[in-house]
Amino acid sequence: MPQKIDLVGVTKGKLTVISEDRKYIICLCSCGNKTRVLRSNFFRGHSLSCGCLKYKSGILGVKVPKKIRTRKVYTKYPPKLCNRYRSIITRCYDRLYREYHLYGGRGIKVEEPFLNGDGIRNGLECFADWSLANGYEDDKVIDRIDNNGNYSPSNCRWTDTVTNANNKRNNRFVEIDGVTKTISQWCRHFKLSKNTFDHRLGRGWDIVKALVTPPIDANLPRRFITIDGQTKSMQEWLTIYGIKELTFLKRLRDGMTEEEALRIPVKTPSESASVKHRFYTINGVTKSQAEWLEHFGICYWTFYRRIKNGWSVEKALTEPIRNSNKELR
Repeated sequence: MPQKIDLVGVTKGKLTVISEDRKYIICLCSCGNKTRVLRSNFFRGHSLSCGCLKYKSGILGVKVPKKIRTRKVYTKYPPKLCNRYRSIITRCYDRLYREYHLYGGRGIKVEEPFLNGDGIRNGLECFADWSLANGYEDDKVIDRIDNNGNYSPSNCRWTDTVTNANNKRNNRFVEIDGVTKTISQWCRHFKLSKNTFDHRLGRGWDIVKALVTPPIDANLPRRFITIDGQTKSMQEWLTIYGIKELTFLKRLRDGMTEEEALRIPVKTPSESASVKHRFYTINGVTKSQAEWLEHFGICYWTFYRRIKNGWSVEKALTEPIRNSNKELR
């Protein structure tokens, strides 16, 4: 079994090993910070500093104060609050961050004293003290009042996720009766699901009509409808007119009134086929394609292949089907 290598005193990058255990090693960085790294990362050269090398190399474009990376400051404030501050710095200055183009890429910065402090406290301490005095809670998020403004005490607030989502740049605003709200706010106001709203827009509804029209509750078994002065339940009317419940609800979603959705008869399969297919005239008689196919006993796919092979419509319909069993004999 190979002997364990003693790494105490070994230097790689800016790190010098001062103690070690089976999996981790404790290193002293040349900037003065202590850090714990994996032995494998130290051997492979993946860990070369306590993190200061990344900031000094220009990846973030700004040097974060050293105290931010010490355990003493992190234990002074809630860990989630420190992570939020770290996220703000990353999204504004780390060009390798996946959403950098939404923040630092379009000019959003962190203003003083949140960045470098006020001379007595560093940036994290200033941000944490301001947050604790302005309604910070673990379930809240940091929100910029002006989306095009920087992270500053006058432009930031701690709020819930719904308010934060309503303050995004890509929100769609709709005005109804002189009141302007986002689509999500109107959906919550009218107790309408977003899927129902999108479905209505896909069917060509006006955006205001799609919002103000109350949703159809399909779970009401005793919904009462009045037609010609007679009031009956929905199920009773469906039985009288021979309409399926799904057909009735679909017609209501398409904008029909309850009376129209019940009284318009459902088309039979032959009627639907006659509407969909073309009409042909043979020997002075005009019928739909489906009716001619039924008349001559021709399968649709046989008719389709004949037309594709260059046959005329009359020949494709009137030519009888060959008996394959007779041909084999």
